[in-house]
Amino acid sequence: MNRILNMGLILLCAASFSMHVSASDSNPQLSNHIHFKLGNIQVYIWMTEDESLKIRASLNENSNISNLKMSPFYISKKVIPIKILKTKKDYQIGNYRIAPDRNGFTVFYRNEKCYRSEFLRKGNYLKEIKNCFDRELFYGMGQSSDRFALYRTRIDMYQEARYGDRAYMAIPFFFSNGGDGFYYDANTKDMFSFKDKYSAQVHYLTESNHIQYYFHPEKNLKSLISWFYTFSNSKALLPKWAFGYIQSKYGYKSEAEVYAIVNQFKSLQIPISAIVLDLYWFKHMGDLDYHPNHWPNPLKMDQFLEKNGIKLITISEPFYTVDSKNY
Repeated sequence: MNRILNMGLILLCAASFSMHVSASDSNPQLSNHIHFKLGNIQVYIWMTEDESLKIRASLNENSNISNLKMSPFYISKKVIPIKILKTKKDYQIGNYRIAPDRNGFTVFYRNEKCYRSEFLRKGNYLKEIKNCFDRELFYGMGQSSDRFALYRTRIDMYQEARYGDRAYMAIPFFFSNGGDGFYYDANTKDMFSFKDKYSAQVHYLTESNHIQYYFHPEKNLKSLISWFYTFSNSKALLPKWAFGYIQSKYGYKSEAEVYAIVNQFKSLQIPISAIVLDLYWFKHMGDLDYHPNHWPNPLKMDQFLEKNGIKLITISEPFYTVDSKNY
């Protein structure tokens, strides 16, 4: 696909679907969202300030948009009012259109088919089946995948106290080589399953009663990645000290060891920008304070490091053990 970003939205809707907007070709209606039902699933669509689509599919949710409860952990992007033009079968805003069917909807951009999402209930889970087109490949999802291209790969969006893939951090953002980007608000026990190579299919499963994500197409992958960094507020460069030598091992067990290694570097006139404290600085995994027996005065230690131009880095795995005070 070679789509140029000039956002808009067309909504197709068969007569059997319930749409909470109305307008005519000669009388466009201004609204800040579109709402339609797919059986017992409510679908809401907004457009954000950067002209991405924000899409939410919910099980048995109150249709009054003012009653929607958003998690404080969700990505918050300002939505904008949109003009909706209605024809006999569709709703049109600029260059987008969304065509609902019995179980899902298809998204078009500039009359080019981008993807189709189908929603269904699976036990206590809500499931989305997403199909892109043109035998596209998927990439992304942070450091959690051992494949460059995502296929025949399952990625769980939660962490637990065992090593392997549970100790890696997943980012719920993936994109296709056709220029389609998807950024999910995944903050429960969620799972992505990327299917066979060139099938262009991914399944998403959540314990929550709703699925929410942002969709953004771009003309090329360079522009799409640039959009992601801007959208996620991740464009800042690392500080200058982070490009220097960073001393780390597995691991320093006390303040005395830190003082000793810094003084050794100084005596050898080897520059050092930062020192990393691995697992032993806390008492239990998930604790966010120092083990008092081995690190009685961490503030004084940090002041010593700063005086010597050295930054302090503490590591923590992305999970808690049951022994942690924060569990």
